[in-house]
Amino acid sequence: MKPVFYSAPITLPRPTNESDRDVRTGMAQFCRRAMELWRAASLISETEPGLLNASELETARRRGLAAGKRVLADCPGGKARISYLRSLTGDGIHADANTISSLANRIWLLEDQYGLADSYLRAVSDTALQYGAECILCPSPLRRNRLEAVFLPGCNAAFLSMNAVGKASDVSGRRVHLDRIPDSERKQALRSTLKENRQWVETLTNRAAGCLKNAEILRDLKADSCAVTPQRL
Repeated sequence: MKPVFYSAPITLPRPTNESDRDVRTGMAQFCRRAMELWRAASLISETEPGLLNASELETARRRGLAAGKRVLADCPGGKARISYLRSLTGDGIHADANTISSLANRIWLLEDQYGLADSYLRAVSDTALQYGAECILCPSPLRRNRLEAVFLPGCNAAFLSMNAVGKASDVSGRRVHLDRIPDSERKQALRSTLKENRQWVETLTNRAAGCLKNAEILRDLKADSCAVTPQRL
């Protein structure tokens, strides 16, 4: 089955050719509000200051470098491209269920509660680029300067942040325990703050998705009303 990726972190509904000015204006307002909420969620999802130090980031990077070299030792050459594995839609943050399984049967799932998966994935992607291997680099839709997945189709391999696959996902693979790296005392001190941040991100994301859904409803209701054939009296 062909994998599905996204070209943007947020998928805005488009008006139809039959949409009138009022519908287009209303949809634009909903989409603008969704983008504002999405940007707010992006800011809150930044790593909490003081949580990670340079040594811990380097530890994650070295582990990613070693893993990348092991997997890429016999990987054929190819091109690199950047695509989003997930995108915000009116139904929430969406990813195609078959994309991962269609590209990889060897999967590494990276713990990412504290933001170390990016350092690991950067090391894997740098190694892939160094080897000239085919790779698909997937930024986080919330934090576009950070990676959440690297696919190596020629090796049937994928490295995925657990944030990208979700808690309820049926994706299985080898778990990489990056959440054990940060200092336990620092993690405990910031535990409540991190939990509150995740709750805010979830709330803002849901509200942004709701705005996109309202834009879709506005478009579809108008289209349905226009499709009704008036009865003759």
